[in-house]
Amino acid sequence: MPINKKQAVEMYAAGKSLGDIAEIFGVTRSAVHYSLRKLGVNIAQPPQSKTSITREQIIDLLNSGKTKTEIAKQENVSMPIINKILIRGLCKDEVAKYISCNSLERLVSREDLENMMLSGMTNQQIADKIGCSAKSLNPLFKRHDLIRSHMSIDKKQGNRNWFPLTVEQFNNLHSVQNLSLSEIARRYNIKVEWVSAWLKRHNIKPCTNPTQSANLTKDMLEIDCKIGLSTRTIAKKYNVSKSLIGQKLRDFNLKTSPKPYSGLEITSIRDKNTDAVHISSLIKEKWKDPEYKNKLTSIMSSDQYSAKISDSVIEALSDPSKLGMISAEMKARWGNYEYRSKMMELYSSDKYRDKMEQLRSTPEYKDMMQKLFTSDEFKYRIAKSRKYLSMTFPHNKVCEILKVLGIKFEIEYVPSGTHPYDIFTPEHNILIEVQGTYWHNQEDRRIKDIRDRDYIKTHHPELALYEISENECKIYGAALKRIMNMFNISSIKQHDFELDDVKIVKLPHNETDRFLYNWHYISKGRSGYDFGGHINDELIVVARFINPHRIEIATSVGFKYKEVLELSRLCIKPNFQKPNLLSWFLSRVEKEIKHEVPNIKGLVTFADKQQGHTGAVYKASNWEFVNEIAPDYYYVHPVAGMKHKKTIWDKAQRMGMSESIYAEIFNFSKVWDEGKLKFIKILK
Repeated sequence: MPINKKQAVEMYAAGKSLGDIAEIFGVTRSAVHYSLRKLGVNIAQPPQSKTSITREQIIDLLNSGKTKTEIAKQENVSMPIINKILIRGLCKDEVAKYISCNSLERLVSREDLENMMLSGMTNQQIADKIGCSAKSLNPLFKRHDLIRSHMSIDKKQGNRNWFPLTVEQFNNLHSVQNLSLSEIARRYNIKVEWVSAWLKRHNIKPCTNPTQSANLTKDMLEIDCKIGLSTRTIAKKYNVSKSLIGQKLRDFNLKTSPKPYSGLEITSIRDKNTDAVHISSLIKEKWKDPEYKNKLTSIMSSDQYSAKISDSVIEALSDPSKLGMISAEMKARWGNYEYRSKMMELYSSDKYRDKMEQLRSTPEYKDMMQKLFTSDEFKYRIAKSRKYLSMTFPHNKVCEILKVLGIKFEIEYVPSGTHPYDIFTPEHNILIEVQGTYWHNQEDRRIKDIRDRDYIKTHHPELALYEISENECKIYGAALKRIMNMFNISSIKQHDFELDDVKIVKLPHNETDRFLYNWHYISKGRSGYDFGGHINDELIVVARFINPHRIEIATSVGFKYKEVLELSRLCIKPNFQKPNLLSWFLSRVEKEIKHEVPNIKGLVTFADKQQGHTGAVYKASNWEFVNEIAPDYYYVHPVAGMKHKKTIWDKAQRMGMSESIYAEIFNFSKVWDEGKLKFIKILK
């Protein structure tokens, strides 16, 4: 409602604050401030004090045993106002008497403070009991020589049981399963520093992996030190800790070079008794003989010699141990300043460049490279290396659908004479290409796709090529239905399992996003608190809780905004459908939510009637039905899929147009739903 300026002035003159006036008119405090200033009202100082209490009265109350927090609550003001009244007109020394930690020492002794710490109270709980702020406790801890570790208390729970493992469980993971501290921290979603602090508290020393330690020999570390690797690099190379490498280096009396390429001579890793300089001088003298030079040149230029060298090189490169020795030898040579300077001078010379240019222009070299790049072996190696690249969401979705349907497949399969294809099912001789919307809509890419289809039909008639677009993966059920029709599958085979086999864990956001993209009808949505159920390390069910989209969702059920979480996604894998699984899973997750976010008092969710949801799962989990939400609309795009109306409105506002015009220009269709059912669960 608009501000009635006359009433606002009268209210302000009567002693009401700007906040009270703003609340009455339903506007912001700054709007009231602006209106009053415009009318010429002086609002630099409030017309009357918020409290009439004097400094002497506050001192009497403090001496009677009351805290400043209790006095502030009694006068309905903040504690800084009580402090201002206390120090008004006092000198520095007198101010310290009431504000510094001297006043806190009068309220609590060292013995009482230590007992409160040992009982597991948090800083905030101690501050509330004493009657001060949590920040003002720090100088008091220092004055009494009390060490207050931030890791010793879980801020959320307010007790010392913040570490999720017992000593026996930790020893099993660390000593038996050989998990590092980082891996343990990552598994239980805690910090590595917390694990280290917990180890110090229980006087547990982290052990090294005996298998990894035994594999580190003196010769291996000596080579790494000679080629100038740092301790950190060596540790990363052998996948061990930096401290273990440091201990091994001390045991073998070895040192790493801090500047490996500082121009110092690095000895060869060959036998130290071999005089390399003497051998080099003998070869140079021998090379001056024309007869020896011609004979050796004819041998080295023969096809037999080239084939032999080629076989030996291929054999060396295929053997990891020999490849490692060659790599170490080359690094050691390159560490020699004279050798490196000589080779750099050779590579940068015009003579070398002309020779390489001449070699590249020969028909033999071009034919050799053409055969190499078009060979099946080369394509197979490239395809094999691509397997380890991260898959896109649509590609991952198609692979997950094939797994659910029980179809065996290979990724990056290379038919002879062509490029790698995304997926191949050997039992059905079917190739599947997952095509992204952007790249496969380019003109040159469309031509290439047509050429690939023709090539498969002509040269590989035994194979069938199918293409699944990114848009099909975005539309709920479209990709699943397409693949089931592709393989003539009418139903999904269900797994038989017991509910007790499901393990409830907190999930990382990226894992939850992939699961929801694959199986939920409106994809992943906003991130929040994610929980999942695993059976034998396979994720089968997911629940995602977020902060409510609007404040009214919380206030309409009698809670504050930060006291409620909204269950925005609840999803189960198609081949793990089981009666009572979702209600059982929800009841377990509610306990985890209470443990993870202690201030949450209620959970809210909505059942979409348009998808046939009746809320039976929530009723079985003892959720209460609140009311039915009136039908609302959303937008659908033939490529982008479903979009919330707020998303379209925001984009329209940024472009300076109305929502309807934006939807018409960009081909968004308005669709009305059938309403939703609202449910709430009170957490006890």
